[in-house]
Amino acid sequence: MLKLGFPKLGSVVGRFTLLGLLVELEPLQAKLLDEVCSGPLISAEDARLSGALELPPKLKKSTKKPTGPQLFDSHPKPNS
Repeated sequence: MLKLGFPKLGSVVGRFTLLGLLVELEPLQAKLLDEVCSGPLISAEDARLSGALELPPKLKKSTKKPTGPQLFDSHPKPNS
């Protein structure tokens, strides 16, 4: 198995390493936010007409009956 030498995230060193990587990304995130905020806006009407505001169709409920025990079924107590 390939090991990259990255500390485990459960360790203090791993947490600080992750935090350091996130801090390094902040200037790129700020630049992206500036580009998004200064970009063109679309109206709610344009968004509606494009279908961007439509909700997905609701999932149909399955008509299949489960074949095995379900999570909240009562289970018989084991014999002692």
